[in-house]
This record gives sequence, structure tokens and C-alpha cells, in this order.
Amino acid sequence: MSDPGPQNDLEWLVIFLVYNNSTYDIEKGANNHYIKMEIQKNSLFHAIQDSPFADKIKIVIVEARIAFKNSHITQVIHILEKKTNHFQGIQTPGNLPVSAMSEAEGMSAILAHLTTMFPAKRNMWITFGHGAVFGINYLTALQETINADKDDKKSGGNSNHKNDASNLLTNKELSSVIRSVLGAGKKLDLLVMYNCLMQNVFTQYELSGTVDYLVAPVSGIGHPGYNYREVFKYLSAQPWAHNAEVAKLFLNSCASNRIPDHQSFLPEILRTWKIHAIKLDEELYAVFREKFCTLFNVAFCLLNNNHKILYTVKLADRQLFNNATYTLDKIKITELNFFLTYWLEVLERFPSLSEIIPYISNLVDILNRISSYSFVGKNYFECGFLFKDTVYRNRCLNDGFGIWMPNKSALTNNDLFEKIIFPKHSDENTPTLLRESKYQEFFAKYLELYS
Repeated sequence: MSDPGPQNDLEWLVIFLVYNNSTYDIEKGANNHYIKMEIQKNSLFHAIQDSPFADKIKIVIVEARIAFKNSHITQVIHILEKKTNHFQGIQTPGNLPVSAMSEAEGMSAILAHLTTMFPAKRNMWITFGHGAVFGINYLTALQETINADKDDKKSGGNSNHKNDASNLLTNKELSSVIRSVLGAGKKLDLLVMYNCLMQNVFTQYELSGTVDYLVAPVSGIGHPGYNYREVFKYLSAQPWAHNAEVAKLFLNSCASNRIPDHQSFLPEILRTWKIHAIKLDEELYAVFREKFCTLFNVAFCLLNNNHKILYTVKLADRQLFNNATYTLDKIKITELNFFLTYWLEVLERFPSLSEIIPYISNLVDILNRISSYSFVGKNYFECGFLFKDTVYRNRCLNDGFGIWMPNKSALTNNDLFEKIIFPKHSDENTPTLLRESKYQEFFAKYLELYS
């Protein structure tokens, strides 16, 4: 291990926060899912190592390795610095919590250590793991852990490794980590998420005060991920490129100049990706928050006098939820503009509900003012569970404002909702847009009647 001390004159410090999204059971050995995810992680490492070395760019990998032993979780963190033709280990900060990669305190300690060691003019963090809408999961794979519990119980066991509060690094916690590491008033230049479903309004709002550009998928994303070789090849030649240029490059290079090993399966993987690079303008998102919360507070109030508003959601539901959602294990994501557009069409047929239309229009106006770039797989619209309506296809291409649409199972299933989506359920960790609006309550009333 080496600790080279502070290094100056860096344009970029790029930190990969990597967990291979699977757990190794020391007693039972590796399962197929672990082996598959280990291959993906190794492929990422090779892509980074194959990237050009540049004096102005420092690339560091923080890797968390997780294992089960006697139903207890152990975590070891390795930090690797990219050199010209190899990786070199860096001493890990001492006294880290057991779940350092999924707790704000531990993450802050690791990242502050690295930003002090490698001070740079700009910073890029790339997360590698599962996405869970309201945060990113580092400690255990969501569905793998649920399935492991179910299998254990079926065989008469009493599983003790269910998801708990340390499983999710919430968006709020991630934002606090950035503020702690970089300082108040300074934004992370790029946050790139290799995490499914994370380009959504809940993530965007929580990070709007601490991130300049967010690159993340509305949809799922899978191996081989972003084209890191092309991105760092470009940066090595033009390290002074603007944040917007670099953010767009992550999208524009998705389908080009891949290594031969990826060409055989890449077209199939890319066809259903929908990735956006969005500038998180804090002032615009403050207005968005006010308009979003006002809309759903007004909608909820209307329930006292006019339950027809729930029927209008049902009518929009017939188009929206069947054709415009991305569903993963009962976590349902659509794009906010889709929902609002369909809802407006329906509401025009109900004059008694006309008072809510301006609130919807105001929210749409704000969404249209936010800068967004997109990569959409060429077969994205042809999937049976994704948006196919050609009338709104252009709107879909440039949207990128994913939103969690509650369904009954997600509202009542303790394993999914309480343990995974809100594992740290408290005023401190509850997403701001849910805490300050009646969004969740409005859809709960809807689902009482129409689920």
C-alpha cells in the first residue's frame, strides 16, 4: 500500500464507488449470481485499466467486498489508484463503520481522504450498484436477499440476513456526503450512476444543491455499462472540457467504439436503455418542488368534495400504466411528463375539475425549462412494457423525469416498501417531495378504489 500525499495540478479526480451487488457466502461458497456480478465488476476494472493514462486525470476505485458468515455481514474496502499500466493500492482510512459504503459517515471519511490526497479542480463520482429510486444499494442485492430469505424459510430456516437500515444510501445521505466532502456551496461536477431507475425527480431534487450534472438511467442498465474507455480517451485529450460536454459524452458513446468482447451482446442490452444527463439547477428545482407539492396537495384536497378526480387518474391509468412504465419487482417507474400529459387530456372532459389544470400546466412548464440530454435504445418503444404511443414519442425522447408510481403491493408490502424503499424511514431520510406533499396519500386513496 502507498500513500503518496497530496498531489496538485489535477483537472479531474474521478472516483468509482464500486460494489458488485452480490454477496459471497463463506459457508456455502459462490453462487451463480455472485459469479455473474464478479465478472461484471472485473470487466469494469479492465475498461478502466484500458483507458488512456493522463497526468491531468486521477482515477481511483473504491471497492466494497461483502460476505456472509454465520448470518453476519462482513465488509472489506479496497482502494485502488490507476497507474500507467496497473492498479496500486491506497491505505484505507481507519475506524470505518462496518457498513461504510452505505452510511454517510463512512462514505464521507473515505471520500474526504481521497479528495485531500488528490486535490483537483473538478470531481466526478461514478456509482456502481443497484438503484432503489430513493437511494442506491451497496450492501446487499435487493432481490437476491429477498429470495434468499424466502428460500431459507421454505426449507425451514430462520434467515437473519434480511435487508435492514444499512442497506440503502439514501439520496439525502448522498447529498450530505457531497456537501461534507466538497464543502458548502461547492457542487460535484458530475455524478454518473450505473444504478437502475435513478434518473427520477426524487433523486434530482435531493441532489440539486450538490450536483451539477446527473447522468443516470430512467430505465434499467446492465453490463457492460457506460463506455468508460471512450470517455477517458476524450478527457485525456481535452481535460478542460465543460461539464455538459463530458455528461453528453457518457450518452453519445454508449453504442460506439466498444471492445470486441462486448459487440456480440451489446445491441440486445442497449435496446431498452433510457439514460439522461440532466443539469440540476438548484433554483429551477426549488420551483419544481413548490409546484409539485402544490399540485398534489390541491389534488388531495379535491377528494373531500369530488371523488371524480380519482376516476380521471383511472382513465389515464389505462394508457399510462400499461404502455409507459418500467417495472422492476413491483417498483413501478414512469416519466412524470407522460403522466401529466395523459392526465390533462382526461381532465379536459371534466369541467368540474378544471381548477386543477393550471397546477398541472405550471409543473409541466418547469419540467420543460430543465436542461436534459438523452440516449434512448433503438428498440425502447417496441418493448411490451414500455411506452409505445407515437403521439408522445418525441416527448419521451427528451424527458428524463422518472417518477415512482405507487401500487398497492408497494404501499403495503413490508419487505419491499418499509425494508427496501424506506429502510431508514424517518423525517430525516424521507424524500422531501413525499414528506412535503400529499402525493403518496393521493395515490393510496386511488388504490383503495381501483387497485
